[in-house]
Amino acid sequence: MRGVDSGSLDVNLKLVNNLELRVNLPAIVLPDLVPGVVVHWDAGYFAQVGESAGHVSGFVTTVGAGLYFNLFDLAHLAAYTHYRLDAVNADGSPWVPFDLQFGLHY
Repeated sequence: MRGVDSGSLDVNLKLVNNLELRVNLPAIVLPDLVPGVVVHWDAGYFAQVGESAGHVSGFVTTVGAGLYFNLFDLAHLAAYTHYRLDAVNADGSPWVPFDLQFGLHY
């Protein structure tokens, strides 16, 4: 889930829903270099089930926005900022000011 520390919700049941709106902007220089804007809302439920150590569960939700580039319909590069609505991350802040992601389509 975007905006939540990796490994912070280490349980055996996770349900996640991602709602995302992407808007392509006009191509830059080449028709296959397409920039865009993205906004998202991610929500999820986590639970530790079937363990005798106790029952841990809860909901988590984040919102965010970013810019991306679609590169030749083969890959995309995105820079995001996220805000966690339900709690704080390990650094004590709900805000993740910069997150870089790279995806490859094959």
